[in-house]
Amino acid sequence: MAKRGYAFVSLEEALRDEAYRTEDTYTGPAGISWLQRWAMAQGKTGEFFKGEPRTPEFGLKA
Repeated sequence: MAKRGYAFVSLEEALRDEAYRTEDTYTGPAGISWLQRWAMAQGKTGEFFKGEPRTPEFGLKA
């Protein structure tokens, strides 16, 4: 992943990011992404999700 330009940080550093202070209120049956959870927590609706990027193939091969 580093070859693709991703940077890695410690869990402690990541948890200082404001995004991780957002309350997760989703309790439905779907295994939705964190991007979707954050958007829903901010009151975003269907229009916001149009054109959402697809997960690249390399990300599906774990």
